Amino acid sequence: MDKIEITAKKLNENRFIAKIFSTREEALGYLQHQLHGTVGTGGSVTLEQIGLLSWLRESNLTFLNRENANDLNELFRRMLSADCYVMSANAITMEGGLYNVDGRGNRVSALTYGPEKVYVVAGQNKIVKDIKEAVLRVETVAAVKNCIRLHKKAPCVQTGHCIHCNFDDTICSSFVYTRRSHVPNRIEVMLVREDLGY
Repeated sequence: MDKIEITAKKLNENRFIAKIFSTREEALGYLQHQLHGTVGTGGSVTLEQIGLLSWLRESNLTFLNRENANDLNELFRRMLSADCYVMSANAITMEGGLYNVDGRGNRVSALTYGPEKVYVVAGQNKIVKDIKEAVLRVETVAAVKNCIRLHKKAPCVQTGHCIHCNFDDTICSSFVYTRRSHVPNRIEVMLVREDLGY
């Protein structure tokens, strides 16, 4: 078994549903057949890269689109009662857990409780050995690149790595390691054999 297969096996043992996709197109096609009703999403480069967000804008689904929100906090609260929620992860351990760091906490909130079904789409580049490597990945890759993307003024934009700042512009407020799905099969992890997102 390769790294993705080992990770999928461990995720399944931890009561997630893990599926492996060869390409982003396969992953998108799967989601197009699975999503229904009201759909919320986390902020995600991965979801942009696979084409999900553009598809959702044109679909007949009720897409809770943050781009059109008059009140973002109210929209995030609505997402907690969505039929489906789609996000990526900052890191996925080969031990079968999900590691996420969030600013507002809306993404990790939806992951842990609320939406009926959660889909986590992640490229092979987000798979790490364990929680220690997951933390390192966020502090040297994910948080830094996302701060740059979001035009934040956190110190990591200049240093290239986390310094555990307490700046107003930090996107690192909530740290959540989901080691198992409390509700069996509620969280579906879609592992793609491509590098996607940060």
